[in-house]
Amino acid sequence: MTLLLEFLLCEEESTDAAITYATNAARESIVFINTLITQPSADLQGESHDQISAH
Repeated sequence: MTLLLEFLLCEEESTDAAITYATNAARESIVFINTLITQPSADLQGESHDQISAH
């Protein structure tokens, strides 16, 4: 939803530039989400998912 809003509200003058902007924003979001997925959550106190499921 945020990416759609960024695309629609983009200040770029051409459609190609707006698409490039939205694509770059999507890539940044994917990198951020992947980082969150691969790092242990703070509320897990550093335990991995495997250790938690073993309890």
